Amino acid sequence: MAGTYEQASIGEACSSGDPKILAQLKGQNEALDTSNKTPASSLSLGNLGRWYTPVEIPKEEERESETFGTLPTPDEVKNVVVPQGGIIVVGYVAKWSATVKGAAAIFLGNTQIRNITSGGAQETNTSGTLVQVLASTTFGLNQAAGETAIPKTGAVVGPGANNSGFTNIFVEAGTYNVSVRYETIGGGKVKAKERRLWVGVIGV
Repeated sequence: MAGTYEQASIGEACSSGDPKILAQLKGQNEALDTSNKTPASSLSLGNLGRWYTPVEIPKEEERESETFGTLPTPDEVKNVVVPQGGIIVVGYVAKWSATVKGAAAIFLGNTQIRNITSGGAQETNTSGTLVQVLASTTFGLNQAAGETAIPKTGAVVGPGANNSGFTNIFVEAGTYNVSVRYETIGGGKVKAKERRLWVGVIGV
């Protein structure tokens, strides 16, 4: 499909043709970054979609509530625009533990994502003070044993078990705030650190 810029014609008077050329050049320049490169956010949704600025929170934070909510520094990417037929892509890694029991889940706004087979809310749980890996998988968040610090680079996105990777979520067209939220179960606190959140959109 052609773009919407008016095109100057060969032989057209400068008074009418030049503004069309300048408008197109201005639009093309605004799509570039300061290095005159085209970032993914400026590419057509039909090609690569868009990646939003990732969230990285190294420090440990905690929460003490039996309802879901973000940690003091939210794992959240706001204003994610999804076209009709688009898919939200979520990647997440962290280390977490609880004094009693904790739960974590991906939220779109204030809505917890669902399990496609049962229709129930998708979440994962951790018990006790053992530090575990919390990460995205193809079916939502999951966890696996592992107290070693998450590598700064070169690590797999996921808990290292089957179905590791990114969570793909289909939604109606609209604008969403994507977050990872935590809650405690049975009292106590839930803690998390070394958190990284990636959010993207595959569009059509």
